[in-house]
Amino acid sequence: MKLALLQQFRYRAQNYFTMIGMIAEPVIYRVVWSTVADQQGGSVGGTRQVPRPEIRRR
Repeated sequence: MKLALLQQFRYRAQNYFTMIGMIAEPVIYRVVWSTVADQQGGSVGGTRQVPRPEIRRR
């Protein structure tokens, strides 16, 4: 019984970390790419950054 609970916990923890990694990885790439593009005038290796939309406040 104890072993089964540990296996279930390990399985669920692994799935949570996998999901967090799938979300965090593209966010990290986007932040790094945007920072480098901003420092180099808006382009990295000839690829231009998509302009950020302006947020209008009422």
